Amino acid sequence: MRGTRAAERKPPLSAAGWNHRPRRSLDDVMDGRSGAVRLNQIMGRRRLSQHRWRLVAAAAMLVLIGVTWTTVRNAESARSAWVDQLTVAIAARDLATGEVIGNDDVRDLSLPRAAVPRGATPLAAAELVGQRVRSAIMEGEAVVTNRLGAAGLSPLAARVGPTHRAVAVPLGDARPPLQPGDRVDLIAAGTRGATGERTVARLAEVLDVAEQAVTVAVPVGQVPDVVAAAVDGVVVPVLAGN
Repeated sequence: MRGTRAAERKPPLSAAGWNHRPRRSLDDVMDGRSGAVRLNQIMGRRRLSQHRWRLVAAAAMLVLIGVTWTTVRNAESARSAWVDQLTVAIAARDLATGEVIGNDDVRDLSLPRAAVPRGATPLAAAELVGQRVRSAIMEGEAVVTNRLGAAGLSPLAARVGPTHRAVAVPLGDARPPLQPGDRVDLIAAGTRGATGERTVARLAEVLDVAEQAVTVAVPVGQVPDVVAAAVDGVVVPVLAGN
């Protein structure tokens, strides 16, 4: 039995046996290293791609949040415009140009802020009493500041805005039929030191028509040219349409 077991035992490997294990060639080692490098590169690209997608997703989320916030803010602003009320003065009857506003000519009305015309006065109706109407106002229409003249002005002066001046232009024989409210171009003809005709004012509002002259509202910057043309020669008003 002992001999059998001893026979079954395997002799220990000698140094030569250990050295007999197969060795990897240099090419195999380099191929393994190259494979590892390629694997690292692939994994790096994947991580970079995932990082980029995370950035894109984050940017899209920020855009969505911004759009949602803007939409909500606009909706709240629109709701507020129709919920908030403002008290404005409206005409209680038709008010003609040049009329002075009396106690019974205007009244207060509460309107949604979105329905209030631009320039409508937030003053109480009583505060408009005494002002002169610069441009006709229909019954029920909100009174806007640019259609009123200061209290104490004459009907003609009340129609002249702060950026205009009223200028009387002598009328010759060649003139169209004019009435207050018309718009005219003023053409200077035959002035001394000038050749031909020239336009000294465009779309001037006719304020008053007399037998010998027409009074027009001219922008402040054009007043010297209109006056010089009227003094030096003939100024012809040419009726303009819309």
